[in-house]
Amino acid sequence: ILFKGFKKPFRSAQRNDLRQEDGYINEEAIFGGSKQIITHKNFKGGRISCIFGGAEIDLMNAELAPGEHTLTISAIFGGATVIVPADWKVVFENSSIFGGFDDKRRVVKENVDPSKVLIIKAEAIFGGGELKSY
Repeated sequence: ILFKGFKKPFRSAQRNDLRQEDGYINEEAIFGGSKQIITHKNFKGGRISCIFGGAEIDLMNAELAPGEHTLTISAIFGGATVIVPADWKVVFENSSIFGGFDDKRRVVKENVDPSKVLIIKAEAIFGGGELKSY
């Protein structure tokens, strides 16, 4: 009864659902975990959902596509870590209830390309996550 309402089957934690042809990521960690290294040269954002699970998305080897793109993160009793390059312009928006997201970027370069912007919209309910940069 619990799983009958889902339209698609659960994904394996080893599967990366980055659609290479259009540059979006759709990562779901439900009662499990996932660790992905994204190397796409035209990254455009996407969605990360963590429900009683966790995900780590490493974007250090990716290149952001020109324009403004959104990465939406939802953590419900779970957590997500996103690692972005220091030369990306990132706008971080956070909305949390009994949880939180931290912006732990230690290195933020000032000479970033203003024509490439990644907007991260994070929401957490009894969960959380962090944004890192190396």
